[in-house]
Amino acid sequence: MAESGMPFTLGRRMVLAGLLCAPVPALAQPGRTYRVAVLEWEPQAGADGLAAFRQSLHSLGFVEGANLHVDIHFAGGRLEIADVFAQRIVASRPDAIVAVATPAAHAARRATADIPIVFSAADPVGTGLVTNLARPGGNVTGVSLMMTDLEAKRLDLLREALPAAMRIAYLGSARDPASAGFLAQVRKAGTSHGLDIEVAMVDGPDEVDARLGTLAATGVDAVIIQPLFTISVFSAGRVAESTLRHRIAAIGTYPPFAHAGGLLSFGPPPGFARQRAAQLVARILSGANPGDLPVEQPTGFHLVVNLATARHLGIAIPPLLLARADEVIE
Repeated sequence: MAESGMPFTLGRRMVLAGLLCAPVPALAQPGRTYRVAVLEWEPQAGADGLAAFRQSLHSLGFVEGANLHVDIHFAGGRLEIADVFAQRIVASRPDAIVAVATPAAHAARRATADIPIVFSAADPVGTGLVTNLARPGGNVTGVSLMMTDLEAKRLDLLREALPAAMRIAYLGSARDPASAGFLAQVRKAGTSHGLDIEVAMVDGPDEVDARLGTLAATGVDAVIIQPLFTISVFSAGRVAESTLRHRIAAIGTYPPFAHAGGLLSFGPPPGFARQRAAQLVARILSGANPGDLPVEQPTGFHLVVNLATARHLGIAIPPLLLARADEVIE
């Protein structure tokens, strides 16, 4: 492997779109070596999510070092680097491109209209990646994490954990095409709670800690963290540590955020996007047209509550919220 760097359900049983179907059979053709390029939004330290992708491809008969070669490019949370790498990837003419996170997906889409792209992204219709989830068309398909539909639920959960909270901020990315949809959802939800959500936008992950410190210093009660900042164990850990250091209650998206010390997380279970992306890649390498493959979506979501963090912040989590959690960290 070559690498380059610069309807919500809260039950304990999660049901995922497509997982009730029969497993995808081994699809690799004998005697051929396939080339896949991965454009990661994360820095190289955030490569932990690739394990599920590799394992899924392996189970489908695509084995690195045997019939599969994978090039991985890490944009490090910088859009200009993502665009450079997207152009470099297209020039190498791989059989398929995997783009992880919405900005990376758009960088790949800008770079090519013919090489198949499999994305993992928030709100692909709203951001213009595809026009239709059922038949995306063109050279693009992938996994929609439906994140813009979840911001209202995340606010509801935060308010349930902290019913007295009146100053709630949304920490968002100025470089993410999905941000407009996120903000529209959370502002609408805030209005229903009688709240005016404070918006704090940053250009990149290196600005997150300072902005959280500023929010804490100005007396914000809680913060909703945009999914882009916590898509790997590495990035989730960095942001969670910042929320602990600044003693600020926060809700993230993926379980590693709560595991690392964030108060709450609510989103798709770990590995879902990478596993489903691998299955889409396998079908494309076997001859399927990406535009004919429906965009995958999760139908179940995972709620994690960190009671240790709640105690650290002096927050009493309501018993009903704890009862609905899929995981409680003591």
